[in-house]
Amino acid sequence: MSMQATVFYVLITWLPTIEQEHGITALHASLHQSYLQGASLIATVFGASLLLRGPGQRAIVVVATAVMAIGIIGILTLPTLAAVWAALVGAGGGLTLVTALTLFSLRTTHPAETAAVSAMAQAVGYLVAAAGPVLLGLLRDMTDSWGPVLMILLGLLIIQAISGLRAAKPGHVWD
Repeated sequence: MSMQATVFYVLITWLPTIEQEHGITALHASLHQSYLQGASLIATVFGASLLLRGPGQRAIVVVATAVMAIGIIGILTLPTLAAVWAALVGAGGGLTLVTALTLFSLRTTHPAETAAVSAMAQAVGYLVAAAGPVLLGLLRDMTDSWGPVLMILLGLLIIQAISGLRAAKPGHVWD
């Protein structure tokens, strides 16, 4: 939860600035931001049905995280295709968000457990995520480059994949 939210919040905060520093106009950078948000919304809506149809959620964790990573690698290496990368990050982010939220109920046995797990994960997740844009913005100012920031986001996605695979394994939280 916290890794997905951190990566997403950092990119919705800084992606237009990153793009403008690579020569993309403010108009196009803001348009790309809408692609990120739109792709996230679409993936969130359709992702819920994917999660409940298949035999498990582990493949979705891997695919969604990989899509986010491809988007970030694209921003880092080929910023001229920023619209594509923004849409990929948005789609992966939306799918990982709905996966995290769905796992709360799929890995618990009754509503009180679901509420407890959800409250803990969302409180910690959004607390960590709230610090992300500020801290990584400071890192950018200290290094005068978005490269280290994007590399940290890729590192967070590795943590997301590992923790997501663990959370998506069959069973319940209290087993």
